[in-house]
This record gives sequence, structure tokens and C-alpha cells, in this order.
Amino acid sequence: MVPRLGALRQMRDVGVREFPDHATKYLSGPDTLAIRKNGQLIGIYVPNKRAEMTLRQVVGRAESAVDELLEQNGVTEDELVKLIDRYRPIKRDEEKRRETLERFGRTVEQIRAETGMTEDEFADLFDLNNPFPG
Repeated sequence: MVPRLGALRQMRDVGVREFPDHATKYLSGPDTLAIRKNGQLIGIYVPNKRAEMTLRQVVGRAESAVDELLEQNGVTEDELVKLIDRYRPIKRDEEKRRETLERFGRTVEQIRAETGMTEDEFADLFDLNNPFPG
């Protein structure tokens, strides 16, 4: 029996901090769990004991849904992956690092433009082997 989409939506929300404290109860129970961290879904637990919904059935249903979506929209799997990657949020640390490097690059270019220094002359200012460039 293939699970109905409604059966997939009937999940019990569990916080990531709550899950370890009650893992034995959750893992031996019949409920499908939506595990969340700060309100964001980070994982799903589907108990294997549920006769109407085995893991293989769930994966098969998901594959069928993706295939149908691709066919209806004329999109290839590679194009879908690119779309997903485009909308994946950038980690804050990576974004901050990129912004900092861009600001630093603009500052270096501004200094070089104002002083007329070459890249080598500017780099020499930071050469610890030659603390007093001449």
C-alpha cells in the first residue's frame, strides 16, 4: 500500500533538545517525528514498525513526486539541483567572511589609488623580514 500524502503530513513536532531526553519513548513509538531546531525542520524520523508506511514506500513516493514535478515543468534533475543550491541560505560566517574580504579589498585599492603604490610596494609594508622598507 502506497502512503497517502496526508499520512506524511501527520507528524509530531519535537525540539532538538527534547529529543535526546525522550529518545527511547520516541523511537519505540508509532509516531513520525519532525525534529526541529529553532523552529526549523532539521530531520524526520519515520518508524519502521508502521506497516502502511515503510521507508522504501516513503522514498518511492518522494521520487515519484520529484519525477512528476520535473516532467510537468520540463526541468532536468541538474537544473532542479541548481535551483535548490541557488536558494539554499548562505551560512552567516561565510557571508561575513566574504563581506570582510570585499571591504578589505576595496580599502587596499583605495590606499593604492591615493598613494600610487604598486601591489608589490603595498605588500612590502607587511613584510616582517624588512620592517623598514626603504
